[in-house]
Amino acid sequence: MKSTAHAPIDLLVACCVPVLSDSALARIRSLVTPHTDWAALADLAAFYRAEPILHDRLQSADLSDPPAAALLARLRNTQLANAVRSARLSHALGLVAQSLEAAAIPALFFKGPILAQEAYDDPSLRQFDDLDVLVPGPYLTRARTVIEALGYSRILGLPPSVEASPFRPATPLILRHHSGDHDVDLSGRLMHDYFSFRIAPTALWDEARTVTLDGIPLRTLSREVLFLFLCVHGTKHLWARPCWMADLAGLLWRQADHMDWDRVMALAHVGDGRRMLDLGVALAVQTYGAPAPPALGRGQAAHRSVAALQGEVMRRWAEEAGQPERDDTARLRFHLRARARLCSRLRYLLVRGLRPSHNDWRAVRLPGPLFPLYYPLRLLRLGAVGLRALVRSAVSSRRTTR
Repeated sequence: MKSTAHAPIDLLVACCVPVLSDSALARIRSLVTPHTDWAALADLAAFYRAEPILHDRLQSADLSDPPAAALLARLRNTQLANAVRSARLSHALGLVAQSLEAAAIPALFFKGPILAQEAYDDPSLRQFDDLDVLVPGPYLTRARTVIEALGYSRILGLPPSVEASPFRPATPLILRHHSGDHDVDLSGRLMHDYFSFRIAPTALWDEARTVTLDGIPLRTLSREVLFLFLCVHGTKHLWARPCWMADLAGLLWRQADHMDWDRVMALAHVGDGRRMLDLGVALAVQTYGAPAPPALGRGQAAHRSVAALQGEVMRRWAEEAGQPERDDTARLRFHLRARARLCSRLRYLLVRGLRPSHNDWRAVRLPGPLFPLYYPLRLLRLGAVGLRALVRSAVSSRRTTR
């Protein structure tokens, strides 16, 4: 019988399963053939920051293929290094938390090592690059000062002239440790402004819970808010990384019994995020066989809009694996289709079109009093970007028809 060649991305996605089971191992083995492109698989794992979990899952599958053994030998050091790094970043997060608490600054910590601990059978298998810290807006400047005293310095944030403006937007500050090993993503909002999705502060702060990481108590998002946030975050990025689907699947396996699904749906309804919620669940269930919550399963499976979005995600995986994310019109259309209400779509377009971004600040540096001029300048810049895209599309179409 002739062996079927499977795309390397299919094998990588299968290996990103957060909780290993006999069925998951069988799936991994079924995707390995004599035609497997191990070099392409290694490149994809490096691109998607999935080398530790790829090593663990392939090793658990006990493959006899010599090229697989060679790849495992290469990946072994990566897994060991990530385990050490994960422990180091968990310690760093504890120091940040203790320093903010000593300064009487309320803070929530999420994703990173906390998510790895809650969603994976082995937290060291989930790679992460930064530590996410959320503080109330009025505490943002003080929190930055406290964190900088721990050896961090800003690499991305508002220009000084914009920070001084009374019209300054809420935008995250990226603070890099002096070692260059990791960043702290410090923000006053859970989601960036441009995506136009908000969760009420009461849900963030009043419903927060405490978890323990390396013996240190940390305040984090409620399970309900975390799950919805991950669905929205994945939708914002068009589910471009396997780990984002795996994170949800892990939470469905390990945390679903502790979740109030009526609360999840209520939060999603307020922010017009029901389609995003249903899409995240559908992807986790289809890709990894995670258990669908009974309260969600029947409605989302039959929703044509969700099925269309899911098909778009899978098509992109098949056609664009290993390519960087593009901020193009296809992304814009996907974001609009992920919203059910007209008012929500209009608000997204308005905020996306008018709210200045880092690209605008880099293009033109204006003094603080002239900050309002960034709004018309952004429209001009986006118009120029759109015009260039149309020209490229026209040229490409002309070449194709020749």
